[in-house]
Amino acid sequence: MSEYGVTGQQALTVLALLLGLLLGAAGAWFLAARNRSWRGGRIHDRGRRAEASAQKLLAREGFSVTAVEPRLESRLLVNGEPHRFETTPDFLARKNGQTYVVEVKRRKDGKGVANASARRQALEYIHASSLPCLLVIMPAGVIELIERDRGDG
Repeated sequence: MSEYGVTGQQALTVLALLLGLLLGAAGAWFLAARNRSWRGGRIHDRGRRAEASAQKLLAREGFSVTAVEPRLESRLLVNGEPHRFETTPDFLARKNGQTYVVEVKRRKDGKGVANASARRQALEYIHASSLPCLLVIMPAGVIELIERDRGDG
């Protein structure tokens, strides 16, 4: 028995419990990290499949994809100072001499521009490129043409 009133066996038991807790926490952290990575990978894979299906849909509708994940550079003035930024839509496509920025959305509800985040993204692409935007909603197979309203009202 030690000066603290603990036997060697008790000290080993406490040490084993602490080691078990530490290993259990490390294992839980590893599994959680692996699950997040797996889920992220699945979402990425579904997005890529939606983009591949969208390319086929665009081809059937007479569009030709001319660039995949192009970088569009634009500028904004912030407090009078120019700031450059890049956006990366899914594609550039062309039909009848007109080029379009294309963004693919994987949405079960079929909403394109009715969805606020999709609408903001389309507006950003239109601003950055001065081109009309096609929102392709998969798996619904809907193509929405989004253009800047050049009317006087």
